[in-house]
Amino acid sequence: MKTSIALLILIISFQFALAEDWQWQNPKPTGNRLAKVQFVDNKEYVLSDYDDLLKYDENFDVQEFNIPLPIVKGFAFLNADTGYVVGIFGKILKTTDCGQTWTEILSPTRKTLNAIAFNGSGVGVAVGDSGTIIRSTDFGNTWSAQTLNTSKWLTSVTFLDDSFGIAAGHDGIVIRTEDTGNNWLEFTLPGEPRINRLINYHSFWGDSTVGALGDNGSGFHGLNFGSSWTPVSMGTTSNLLGGAICPNGEIYVSGAEGTLLKSTDRGFNWQSVLINTTATLASIGFFASGAGLIGADYGTVFRTSGCGDPWEQLQPQIVRSTLLAIYFITLLKGWAVGADGNILATVDGGQTWVKQTNGIPGFINDIHFIDENKGFAVGGVFNSSATVLRTDDGGANWIPVNTPAFNTLFDVHFIDSQIGFICGVDGQLYYTFNCGASWQTLFSGTSNWLLDIEFTSPSTGYIVGGNGTIIKSENGGTLWSPLNSGTQDWLQGVSFLDDSIGVAVGNNETILRTTDAGLTWEDRTLNTPRNRSYSSVDMSAFLLKNGSQEAQGLAVGSDGALLFTQDGGLNWQEQQSGTGNDLFDLALLSDGSAYICGEGGTILYSSSVTVGVEPLETPRLSEDFQLFQNYPNPFNPETTIQFELSFTGNVQLMIFDVLGRRVRELVNENLASGSFQVRWDGRDDLGREVSSGIYVYQLVGEGIAESRKMMLLR
Repeated sequence: MKTSIALLILIISFQFALAEDWQWQNPKPTGNRLAKVQFVDNKEYVLSDYDDLLKYDENFDVQEFNIPLPIVKGFAFLNADTGYVVGIFGKILKTTDCGQTWTEILSPTRKTLNAIAFNGSGVGVAVGDSGTIIRSTDFGNTWSAQTLNTSKWLTSVTFLDDSFGIAAGHDGIVIRTEDTGNNWLEFTLPGEPRINRLINYHSFWGDSTVGALGDNGSGFHGLNFGSSWTPVSMGTTSNLLGGAICPNGEIYVSGAEGTLLKSTDRGFNWQSVLINTTATLASIGFFASGAGLIGADYGTVFRTSGCGDPWEQLQPQIVRSTLLAIYFITLLKGWAVGADGNILATVDGGQTWVKQTNGIPGFINDIHFIDENKGFAVGGVFNSSATVLRTDDGGANWIPVNTPAFNTLFDVHFIDSQIGFICGVDGQLYYTFNCGASWQTLFSGTSNWLLDIEFTSPSTGYIVGGNGTIIKSENGGTLWSPLNSGTQDWLQGVSFLDDSIGVAVGNNETILRTTDAGLTWEDRTLNTPRNRSYSSVDMSAFLLKNGSQEAQGLAVGSDGALLFTQDGGLNWQEQQSGTGNDLFDLALLSDGSAYICGEGGTILYSSSVTVGVEPLETPRLSEDFQLFQNYPNPFNPETTIQFELSFTGNVQLMIFDVLGRRVRELVNENLASGSFQVRWDGRDDLGREVSSGIYVYQLVGEGIAESRKMMLLR
């Protein structure tokens, strides 16, 4: 894992439940591509390519609705209140309160539905994968399957009037109905392009025409309600995705690579429109006044005050460049770093993120804090320079640090307040023994890129990297030796549950697991065809209510990949992250919450990442007692734990190891209110000395539990 993650030790009950949804913290209200727009009752409804539905008024104030369907592909509103969405597994959902609540409608198919449309008489048609088409005659309340003589995917559908309808999709397929969808006639467009969008010209001019837009700049004009089609030169080779008619009769088309086109002659001739972006412009719509809205990648919205006026970006101050690492030092205070030298900070648990840096070249690839004030960030410009930054004031000021590093650095990791490591391109490996005042070169034994550092104890560490590289140190990080990973795939993240059990993840969906401290690695790769890359993993131990233990973990990766394990990495399950953006890092916090960062400025938050288990009680800070950090920390051979009570009652103070096993019960008695100090001598309940490592001490009373971690150095 790219960040040092707070250890999770929670008392939880074994109840079956779904994980909390992942919520967008940046960009807000969503970082997903805004794929489709519909104008209804002087509002623009905007649908993302996942589960976000936004409603903009003419002042571009936005209202957000969440759809209880992981991937939504199409939508249609009949009026300001009633609408439908369709998506994966043939799902159809209906709202009658403008998106506040949704109910599922029985669907006759399990195929993905990509688009839906209604005529003015309550007839609806939804189209999807493998030539799927379903039809409703009662305003969408019931649906029946229809049969087409094609297996091509259908991606767009529209009704030109109450009788005539058109659907189109992959390989140039166009199907046409004259009888509200009872029967369909198939056409193939010249060149067989993929068609992404149909524009209903007839609804504006009443001239029985329709436009079709597709990949590689494909454009077509359909005459006589789509009975004949003529190619149109669009003047671009970019994929065309969105189209809309402005109230003044101008037609606008949007697409990939910042493409924006305009026609003033009903779609026969097109000219380029200047817009300051190279992002994919996926959708476009206009209000009755002529004000317009374009939906783009990463939740970006562009607006115009009127047809032909300049387009400007809404909320340009929001960071939408890639974020590569995320780190929290407390439940509320954290940082995210990434491209364009960005370092973002939050002091309120991610409710707001503030940019701390300007003008830093290249990438910041990782960040690590020793305490709330002192931290380091590393990165660089590839094949040019390395970046090492230090702050002593929580990130208010970042100061460059001189190191021997000569090229991009990928990870920084401290094992205590003084000793830290950084690694990077070409096997670069450096360490400091004086909190970064000076850095020395270490021999890594490899020229492969080194990407992630993990220490299981002050003496034992692992680093993973390119071409299946895993190196290990058993003397505190000054000497490193290679391990046999059994793969040539790049390994990007590593995490250990304890001294023996660890997981490494990487390219080509690689998941490796060891149970013998890295001597051997077992392939636990999922059997999926998507060929994604996993970039970060974190394993954590949970103590169950019945006294048993469960070793859970998360991994994230490309295309929104999110994996979950409940058995220490032996088996993995796919989860919905709510985005298709590449995800690069995650942070698990001591209250069971989690953060993920990634492409397009993505920061996602979940208040509980446990799946299959549910917290017995919601962890909370209590005014009834307070648990302080032990001192000294790290310690050898003993340390003192202080806590304060404002009640009289039974209190337990216990020590656990990283697998959630109880090591020592220090207190289990009725105590009066007051301040208490308890000494732990580093021994278990049987009086045996425990080994070096991280331990968690937990105070329980009045149905509330608080935990902190500490490090024993033998």
